[in-house]
Amino acid sequence: EYWRLRFGAAAEAPWGAFAESLEAQLRRSSSTVWPVMPPGLTPEVVVRYVMARSQGDVARGVVTAGSFDVFLKRFGPLHLCLHKAYQNFFPEGRLAEWFHGALSRADSARLMGDLRVGRFLVRYSEKEPRNLTLVYVSSARQLKHVLVYNYGELGYGLEADPARAGDAERFESIAAFVSQNDDRLAAPLPSNLAAEFARVVAAVPSYGSPTPGVGA
Repeated sequence: EYWRLRFGAAAEAPWGAFAESLEAQLRRSSSTVWPVMPPGLTPEVVVRYVMARSQGDVARGVVTAGSFDVFLKRFGPLHLCLHKAYQNFFPEGRLAEWFHGALSRADSARLMGDLRVGRFLVRYSEKEPRNLTLVYVSSARQLKHVLVYNYGELGYGLEADPARAGDAERFESIAAFVSQNDDRLAAPLPSNLAAEFARVVAAVPSYGSPTPGVGA
């Protein structure tokens, strides 16, 4: 609905106009839940690092209606999308080193080649784009690919049907799930995406620790 009202039937929009419009829409809505972000981290940066776009779209500086639709399926509903994106992948105000974004199943298996117990990463599902995938090496040194589903206002879970998910299979965010299972998920596999983010924020003098009220 937001895309149709703002961009009509257009299949794509300039990234800058989209990011500015989305933030304005979220600020206008009384139901929007804002994350508490550190100084120097903007909504545009959060969305840019978690929204999967093709290299061609990034090079042309555009976002497609399809990319936004998938973003909402992963992090929606709209009034929660920024909060959920931040809670999932920006623990302590920095992009989680274990978040790899758009990574194929084959590439994730290759990166896990040593099968070190407890090694893990999180990527977008290749076969089911609306979902995310936790990839980890079990205590039996087996590589596991586990789908993670967006439950909307109920957070996330490991069952396709939220009604079938027990307490241990539901969680507020993926970062929270990782923290709660640090005995099994003990060795994050660092991503190029997180390394890029670290280089970018290193050049931002105002970047600091989370401050209550920022972004509210």
